[in-house]
Amino acid sequence: MISSRVRLNLQAHLAARDPWSLDTNRYEQTRYGLMLDLIRSEKEVYESGLEIGCAAGSFTFRLRKLCKKLHVVDCEARAIEKCRLRLANASEVRFSVADISECTAWCDSYDLIVVSEVLYYLETAERVAATVKTIASWLGLEGVLLFGSVSDAIASRWGWPGAESTILELSKYLREVDRRTCNGPEPSEHAIIVKFVRDETCCRYCSSR
Repeated sequence: MISSRVRLNLQAHLAARDPWSLDTNRYEQTRYGLMLDLIRSEKEVYESGLEIGCAAGSFTFRLRKLCKKLHVVDCEARAIEKCRLRLANASEVRFSVADISECTAWCDSYDLIVVSEVLYYLETAERVAATVKTIASWLGLEGVLLFGSVSDAIASRWGWPGAESTILELSKYLREVDRRTCNGPEPSEHAIIVKFVRDETCCRYCSSR
């Protein structure tokens, strides 16, 4: 569950014209470029994609061109509103306001899932672990999951789990195939971006646990 403290933080950022400077910060644009490279290296177009945490839709605008169908989820209605406006209410995009840590009953399956700079908002390692297990179950066979986050060292300043901790959880269910880092001039600008896949090896491993 997203805490009220985190929600207030998100709402304060979303009230800005350019939330988190995602449209104007050079570091963010470089990070987006790396993410798109990792996604495209598997295939040019995906049948069904899921983006968890759309913010104001800066990356969503790029991602929708790579998916025939795209499901966009955010815990804040303001984020969905901004994203929908940016995408001009595109017919191939479905929007949902939902706390991803509470969506355990979904039966959807996707061949691309993007979850970047969002899971640390769950605040505890236990919540992250439970949510990662659920998200991994939504990835279809031969599907790609792209994960990104600031490092543990940075996230720990806020008392939250970061990239390395979450990567260990994802590795329980999916196979890592590529990893990149992105660094900017600010101390907090250090992201780790990892591409995972679900294949027969993962299925055999998970079924034995």
